[in-house]
Amino acid sequence: GSPISLVNTEQLNKLSLDKYTHVIFADGNYEHMDDIMARKLGQFVTEGGTIIAQKGALKWLEKRNVLNVDILEDKFYKQLFNTDGYTFKDKEKLKARQSIGGAIVGLKLDSSHPLSFGLGDAMLPIMKNKVLGLSQPSDPFTVVAHYQDDPLLSGYLAKEYQRSLANSPAIIVEKRGKGAVVAIADNLLFRNIWLGSEKIYANALFFLPAGIQD
Repeated sequence: GSPISLVNTEQLNKLSLDKYTHVIFADGNYEHMDDIMARKLGQFVTEGGTIIAQKGALKWLEKRNVLNVDILEDKFYKQLFNTDGYTFKDKEKLKARQSIGGAIVGLKLDSSHPLSFGLGDAMLPIMKNKVLGLSQPSDPFTVVAHYQDDPLLSGYLAKEYQRSLANSPAIIVEKRGKGAVVAIADNLLFRNIWLGSEKIYANALFFLPAGIQD
C-alpha cells in the first residue's frame, strides 16, 4: 500500500509538505489553525498537491479561502423549518426533526469524472449524519456527485432536508493551480464498514490532480 503519515494539527504547522502529494482532513473542528497554515496549504495545492476534506473540515477550508464553494450549515437549513404556531412544548419535537441521527441517502455520480472511475452509473448509497451541505458552484464541471431527486433510501430525514438536498452537490473537486481540493459533504467510509464508496478516496489518491488538468 501507499505510505501514510498520521499527523495532528499541531504537528502539521511544523511539517514540510514538500514530500507529500495528498493531505486528507477528516471531520472535525479546525478553528485553532491560523492563516499561516491556510497559506501553507494553499501553496501546497497551487504547486500540485491535493487536499481531500470532508464534513466539518470543509468549514475551515472555506473560511480560510482554500475552498471556494460555500458550505451550508445548521443556520441555513434550520430556517427551512416552519415554526408558525409552535409553543414551548414543541421545542423538543422541533429539535428531533432538525437532527440527523443517521440516514442512508443516495448519490448520483458523474460517471465521466475521474473520481467515479470503477463505480459505473449506479446510484451510490452513503450514510449522512451531519447537517451540512454544499452550494451549487458556478462551474458545473467541478461536481462529481449530487444527492438524488429523492435522496432518502433508509432511516429518518426530515422533509425539509430532503427537499433542500435533492439535486444539490455532495462531492466537488476544485482545480487550483496545478493541484486540486476535494470537498466531500459526508463521511463515505462511515465506521470503516461503508466500503462501497471507498473507491472515491482511492481515485482521489491516484487520479488527482492529473485527471482534471486541461
